[in-house]
This record gives sequence, C-alpha cells and structure tokens, in this order.
Amino acid sequence: MKLLLLNDSYFGDVFRRLGHEVLHVGVHEDADVQIDSSSDLRDVIRERGFEPDAALLVDSINRRVFFEGLHELPCPTAWYAVDAPINTFWQQSYAHGFDRVYVDQLESFREMRKHGVEHTRWLPLAADNVLYHPPRKGAERDLDVVFVGTMDYALRPKRSAILYRLKRVANVTLVDGGGTRSMTPYRVAKLYRRAKIILNELLFDGVNLRTFEAMACGAVVLTERGRGEQALFEEGRHLAGFGTEDLEQVVLELLRDDEKRRQIGRTGAEEIRNKHTLVHRAARIMKDFELLEVRADRDGQKIREEIAWAKWAAGLKWPDMPGNLLHAREYIPAHPLHRASVLELRRDIGGALETMHHLWEKDKKDDFVRVKLAALLWKTGRPDLAASLLGKEKKTPGWELHSDIGWLLLGLGHELQPGFNLGDGPVLMWNAFEHFRQAMGMKPDHLPAIEGLDRVLAGSHAAEFAIGIWQNYHARHPNDPLARDRFLERARQGYHTIPASLPTVPTDRDKDVHKQSRAFAAAGGGGL
Repeated sequence: MKLLLLNDSYFGDVFRRLGHEVLHVGVHEDADVQIDSSSDLRDVIRERGFEPDAALLVDSINRRVFFEGLHELPCPTAWYAVDAPINTFWQQSYAHGFDRVYVDQLESFREMRKHGVEHTRWLPLAADNVLYHPPRKGAERDLDVVFVGTMDYALRPKRSAILYRLKRVANVTLVDGGGTRSMTPYRVAKLYRRAKIILNELLFDGVNLRTFEAMACGAVVLTERGRGEQALFEEGRHLAGFGTEDLEQVVLELLRDDEKRRQIGRTGAEEIRNKHTLVHRAARIMKDFELLEVRADRDGQKIREEIAWAKWAAGLKWPDMPGNLLHAREYIPAHPLHRASVLELRRDIGGALETMHHLWEKDKKDDFVRVKLAALLWKTGRPDLAASLLGKEKKTPGWELHSDIGWLLLGLGHELQPGFNLGDGPVLMWNAFEHFRQAMGMKPDHLPAIEGLDRVLAGSHAAEFAIGIWQNYHARHPNDPLARDRFLERARQGYHTIPASLPTVPTDRDKDVHKQSRAFAAAGGGGL
C-alpha cells in the first residue's frame, strides 16, 4: 500500500518494514519532504508523482500542524490523536474531518464516541521494541528507583511529593528535564535497563508512553492505582501499584524481594513484546486501511465548519500553531455559541450579545445558554441583568455571580479543560474552573467558590492543587475546622504525608540525589 504519512515520525520506519511504500511529509527535518504548513498537500503529492492509497496524520506533542488540502484528498484519511485528555476542546471537532480517528486514551475514545464521532477507535500508545527492550542476560540492575521527567513543584506538586517520600527509603536516580527532553531516547532506554523500579507519575488518567517504554525494558513500573492502566495491565503481574498509604511499603517490598521484582519485570516485558509494540499498532492501522472507504459526508459543509472551529479553538492554546484560524478575520462560525465566542474575542461585544440573545430567545429553558449569557452580561458591565438571569438580586456582588455560575456549570458537566486554563480566552468558553477562580480573585475567602474549585480539582485527580487554597483560607480563618480538615485531606491525597516511622533499606544519605542525577545526565549518563 502507498501511504502518505503526515507530521510526526512516531512510527519511525515501521510501515516500511511492514512492506508499504511511504512518503513522509511534514514540517520537521526528518520528513522525506519538508514543507511549510501553508503548502497544499495536493500540490506536494502531485509534484512527487505519489498517488497515496491512504493518508495518516500523526499528532505531535511538540508541534501540531493543520495541513492545507488534507481533508480534500481523494483517498481515505486517518488521524492518530495523542494526549487526548488535554486536547478535547479542539480534537473532538477536528476528528469529524477524517474517515478514521485513533485516540490514545480509552476515556477520550469513549467521550468522542458519545459526542458523535462514531468512526473513532481506541489505539493505545506503544513501545519501539528496537530501542526499548530488556538488557542482555546476566546484566546487573544497579539503580533502585529511577525517574526521568520534568521536576517543577509549581506544575507537578504531587510528583515532587512522591519523590521526596521515596528518597527517604530508597536510592533514587532522578533525571530532571526542566521542561525538555534531557536525554536522548537511546540513553533513556539504557537507563531503564539498569533500573529495578521506574516511577510513573501521571498528568491525566490513561496509559502514558513511559509505561510502555519502561515496561518493555523489563523494569517494574511503579504507578498510582486506578488511573487507567488497569484497562491493559494487571497490578502485581505486569506492574506495581501504589497509593497514598502504602507508597513506601510497596517500594521496600519490591527492593527486598528480588524474585518477585524480576518476575513482574519479565511478565511486563513479555506483555509489551506480544501486544504493545509500534509494529502491533502499525499493523492494526494498515489492516483498517485495507477496508476503509471515504465517508460520504467527509467533505460536507457541517464537517468543514467542525474543522474550522477546531483550527480556531486550538489557536487559543497555541497562537503560533501553523494553520490555526485564531486571527483569521474572515472566519465567522455558523454555530451561534461559537460565533459569539469568536466575536467576543474580537471585542465585538455587541455582536456577541446579539447572537447569544437570539440563542436564548429560542429556548429559555436551556440552562447552559442562560448561564453563558449571564457570564457575557457580567463581562459587558451589566451585572444587574446577569443577576436577573440567575434569579438573584440586582446588586449581587460579582464574586457571588461567578460562584453561582461555576456551580451551575459544574452541575451541567463543564468542570474544566485539563491542561489548559481558558481564563484569558472568551468568557463564553469558561468552565466552572475559570468562574471559581474569578470569584476567588475578587474575594479570596469566598467559601462557595473555594469549595467549588476544590471539588473541580479533586474530581479531576488534581487534589494537590487545592492544598494551597485551603492553606490560605485556614490562615485567614484559623478556627474554621472545615479549612483544617480539608487542608489535611488534600495534603494526604497529594502525597504530602510521611509515616512517622518506616523500615528502611540502605541509602546514601550524604548525596543530593537530585544534583547527582543532573550531573549524571550532563556527563553523558555515566557511560550510557
């Protein structure tokens, strides 16, 4: 099969190894044809004399691109959408423009199907088995616990707390990327082959790439329970799970029981080798392409509108994202709420209000539209009208209005967009999270807003970000038992508690593990 592979090189040369003719086109230097995103793909393939049987766009966590001409290609098209939980706000719309969409996380796949993208399939990430594999027989695993990733307490407080606790009972090798990849994949793989245990700390529920790659190297993956791995792997057989109460105990037992640790590592590596390599994923995609046909409505007006909205919404997060429509003055969405959001961002408040008012007049029982209109009225300096819509007194203070809107949105299922604070965007796109933050900005000790934000964060497996909120409230209200109890509970959930006494394994107390591991990476990984 002749495959047009677009954007990311995640699959490497796997498709070619499976016997397919591949033309890799993208903005990166490793592409067969490096183009500017404004180039029309139809012109590119015409110039190359390459008539693809199918086209696959592979998402990239580093640089996403909207290619011109992609959705007009005459062949079946597919898209592999990654990091789906933190990109739902645009991926769900963009997905309509393909004949098949693969999503890396199970819950995101279910969400897309629920929102009408029936041609979506769940396709988990996978390991490159050429790079990630167990060490040679007899090789020593001389590193107790390893973590490779970014350390930033402000952004990842739970990760910092977990590592702090682990360093009290075990030797931890920490390679801090500082927001970037600090080691090449080759060196990471060699480090993984020296590790007994590899910590995996999750940003969102699901199975991340670290899990597959570390497991493929035969180390024991140590990951928080109930975050999504159970959909593919069994705790105690393929990996090890931990919680706030038994983190240290799990690690100490694994370090003491060599046979148990080796058995989990072997079983996990076998599971990856048999089911979860890039070859498995590529073969699945090509098998689908053999039967895939162009959807009858793929080029319809409604689909074009979905694609355009995705390009605009993604621009809110990445203003320099190639091909986005954020600043395209000619873009006027057909969907009323979308149109009002675009107009609001362009400061055409009159147009936004008129659009929302017409939408409200059509169905005054629609609570979602009512709440959104109230938020826009507040922004335009009419808090009295906003209060009236919400059934409040005309002189209701702004923080109370935002808190009420937050609770209403929470009840409607609009809690937050993981990984993206929409506070700088149109108020019409705010979720409960942004409204609670706005209320707290106006009145820091407004308890309904604090409790609302706390519920949003705790419900999103981000309780650690509520610790500071309750700490500040407790400082202003030291005699309030709710503040004290909630602070302690969120601290516990964020792994900020340490048992009073713990059995220990020998550790090198005289070395700063963090600094040692930074030097380890800077010096070339100690011969890795």
